[in-house]
Amino acid sequence: MELQGRVIKVLPITFGTKNDGTQWRKQEFVFGYYENPTDIYERSIKLDLMNEKIEEYHLQEGDKITVRIGLGCHEYPQGSGKYFNDIRTGNITVDQRAQ
Repeated sequence: MELQGRVIKVLPITFGTKNDGTQWRKQEFVFGYYENPTDIYERSIKLDLMNEKIEEYHLQEGDKITVRIGLGCHEYPQGSGKYFNDIRTGNITVDQRAQ
């Protein structure tokens, strides 16, 4: 799915370690978009960038971007019958940098 919109808020980078000892970094951001051209109210979703993508895109509040996202669902913990939604950020194109 591809959406066009703007970066509303860029959140601080968080750090962690996987079970295998590999370090990771994540930067979340709030993305605002209009689902239909006639919509009055802007919708928003939280997306994230992982590791080297943080520096690659270097998003700033107010940037106008096109983002490709993937939607999924996962059971956690396995066999629990409890599910959560997963929104994955794919390719981002910065259409216009914030002034």
